[in-house]
This record gives sequence, C-alpha cells and structure tokens, in this order.
Amino acid sequence: MKHVRGVARVSFCFTICAASATPLSVGAQDTVSLELAAEALDEAEAIRERAREDDAHKRAPLTYDVADSLFSEAKQRLENDPPEPEEASRLAAAAAQGFAHAARLAPLADSIHSRDVSGEEILLRRESYLAEIAAALALSPDFEAGIDATSQLVLAAATAAEAERSRLERELAERSDRVSELEARLDSVEARLTEVEQREAAATAELARREERERRLREVRAIFDADEAEVLVTDDRVTVRLSGLSFPSGSAELGPDNAPLLTKLERVVRDFPGARITVEGHTDNVGDDETNQALSRRRAIAVRDYLLTGVAMSADRISAIGYGKTRPIAPNDTAEGRRRNRRIDVTIDITG
Repeated sequence: MKHVRGVARVSFCFTICAASATPLSVGAQDTVSLELAAEALDEAEAIRERAREDDAHKRAPLTYDVADSLFSEAKQRLENDPPEPEEASRLAAAAAQGFAHAARLAPLADSIHSRDVSGEEILLRRESYLAEIAAALALSPDFEAGIDATSQLVLAAATAAEAERSRLERELAERSDRVSELEARLDSVEARLTEVEQREAAATAELARREERERRLREVRAIFDADEAEVLVTDDRVTVRLSGLSFPSGSAELGPDNAPLLTKLERVVRDFPGARITVEGHTDNVGDDETNQALSRRRAIAVRDYLLTGVAMSADRISAIGYGKTRPIAPNDTAEGRRRNRRIDVTIDITG
C-alpha cells in the first residue's frame, strides 16, 4: 500500500510538472517548429542517459519511471500525424526535470538502503524544512498532529499567501491605473491652468499697454491749446490736426511764428518712438486742382523735413502726401470753412 501511495505521489508530481511547464503564448505556439521540439527531446534523452549511467533507474525507480513515461509520450506526440510539437516540447521539458530529479534522489536512496541515513533522520529533515517554511508563513506547526496534517496546513497557508499576493498585485495594478488616470487629469488641468494664466498674462499686458497708450494720449491732448491743434484718436492712430499752423498764401514756407507749435509736435512724435507717421497736406477749393494738390504736398513735405531735422528718426518712418482740396472737413462756402480746410494733419500709427 505504501508503494502504491508513493507511486501516486510521484506520478502526481510529474503530472503537475508537465502541466505547469511554462506555457507558450498563442503567438509563440504558432512559431514552435519540429526542430525545436526535436532539440528538447534530444536534451531530455541526454539527461536520461546520464541518469541511467548513475543507475537512477534502479536507485530511484519511481521518479525515473514517471520521467521515462513522459519522455515516451513526448516522442509519440512528435511522431503523430500531424505532429504536435508544442505538446512534445512541454513533455520533453518535464521528462528532463524528472530524470534530473531521479539522479539527485539516487545517492539519498543508496544512503537509506545502506543505512547511512535512517528513516528518522529523513523525517526530522522533512519536519525541519516544514518548520522553516511554516515560520516564513508565520505559522506554528504542531507535528503531533502528523507530518501530513502539517504539510496540508503549510500548503493551505502558502495558497492563501499566493492568493493574497495576487489580490495585492491586482489592487496595485488598479491603483496604478487610477494614478495614471489622475495624472492624466492633472496634466489636463495644469494645461488648462497654464492656458488661463497665459490668457490672463496677455490680458494684463494688453491692459497695461492700453493704459500706457491712454496716458500718452492724455499727455498729447494736454500739450496743445485749443486754438493750436485738435487731437483725434481712433483704435490704431492719433491724428494731430494743426489748426494753428499757418502758411503765407500760395507758399510752403514755415515762418518763425510756427516754431512753438512745431516744437510741441516734436514732443508728441518723440512720445511714440518707432511709430510710422504720415504728414497730410490739405487746401480749400480756391484755385485749380493741380495747383492745390502740389501746394498741399509741398507744405506736407515742409513739416516732414522740420520733424526729421528736430527728431532723431529714420526717414522711412515718416512720409508726406498732398490731398489738395479732396478731403474737406468743413464747407468751402464760408471763410471759416475754408480756413479749417487749409490744414496739416499729422497721423501717428499707434498699433505697435
């Protein structure tokens, strides 16, 4: 009866070994070739021969016979039509383990048979191994209940520990996924926050720019008296309408009496460094069109040249153009209307 039980245990061990050999993935199974299976079988056969040289088939026959049965089945799987190289490889690997195991057991079996090692020593060693495993599992084994009961207790604890490990791994994976999700959400929130901060910074900068422009415009308006100039403001330009600037009739000469007003105009131009400036000349409707257009252009050029002389700036920043009588701002049928139409407008681009 003991012999049968021992055979059953060895058979169970190697059946488990064969089934639990590292399984191949679906992709790997598709690539397992007959050559690889044959190599595994050759390796198992080599280990088998070494075990036989050590008389493992005589000194540890139970273990050896189970391995030999696996070896024969592996050969059969390889010789099937069609062959089963995946199964053959797994069985060959299990057989190789069995032959190696038999070779390791053979010297111990000899020691038992020759009484170099007693049955009591073997049992004590087994109890010692079980005690060490039990201690690692935080168990206090009671060998009075029998070694099999203690083995079952240790196995149950190990199984529970493995189940707990698997549970913790799953929980860790779930938490890792959750952390990844939260990190992704945090990155998204941070990206939106950065965008909001950038918009706020841009808005703040734009507000500061507008406030600075308004300050300068107030200063520009404060420079001129009401009878000297009118300051017109739009979103992208400031126009200084020099109503107090006078030229002799039909002339483009700037007299000394214009110096105070032109000095104030220089201050305005300096307040907008880098801005593009256009000096526009305009006339009333007295006289022919060609004469008026030419006169308005000469007067605009005179003001431009004055500014270039008094303000350090490149000539390409300032241009002069004459519109003649084409852009009146008042009716030409009154003396006051004609006076208002005879003007110089200095337009400053403030978009930059």
